Amino acid sequence: MGKLGIAASILEAERSSKIRAKEGVMDFGAHPHIWHNTFCKMLAEGVQLGELETIFDNVAFVTFNYDRCIEHFVSHWLENYFRISADHAQNLTRKLKVFHPYGQVGRLPWQGGGISVGYGTELSSRTLPQIAGQIRTFTERVEDDAMLDEMREYIANAEQIIYLGFSYGQMNMELLTIHKCSVNKSVFGTVLNMSHPNVDAAQNRVLKSLTVNGNQWAGRREFAQAGANQYLSDYWYHLV
Repeated sequence: MGKLGIAASILEAERSSKIRAKEGVMDFGAHPHIWHNTFCKMLAEGVQLGELETIFDNVAFVTFNYDRCIEHFVSHWLENYFRISADHAQNLTRKLKVFHPYGQVGRLPWQGGGISVGYGTELSSRTLPQIAGQIRTFTERVEDDAMLDEMREYIANAEQIIYLGFSYGQMNMELLTIHKCSVNKSVFGTVLNMSHPNVDAAQNRVLKSLTVNGNQWAGRREFAQAGANQYLSDYWYHLV
């Protein structure tokens, strides 16, 4: 019953969110200061139309949320910014790696595979249990070993790791802990409204997750009392 409530609430939140596209069109002017918008601007900096196929080669996401905001926003942003068709933008966005360790409320219709659910779709009482079955609660063990191995491989190979709007909870940090590594990393993170002792503890958890056989792979570390969008804006030149 709890999962039914979670799934229904997530889809309702998608339905009422600023980034829901109405009749296939997203009103970008209504949300100029959300981090998704700033991220996309950073992503597209210096990218030409002929290079679009490689735009996601050096980026991946791990999100502990059930919604599909990242995938949904990015596909619409690419369509609008590069003046390409929706199909082209969606095909490109399929190449963006987004890990959902706790599952998600279905795949977006253009993503293919699994149960398909439109962004913010209002579901029937018959369909909702199927969607609820796709998510895990925080206390449930994530048992998809192949997904976890791939996710940790991305983290191990990353030269930069950015934590946005993250609580640095112990269970989630354990999921992000790598078991092998050969690349030194710059680590960036938001710690908005966190006390100094908790910021220290959060940084220690991050360092522990990036330590393999006594070797610490986190070099430069930049944590700041800022929201996700402000943080990306402030560190733009360091991240691109």
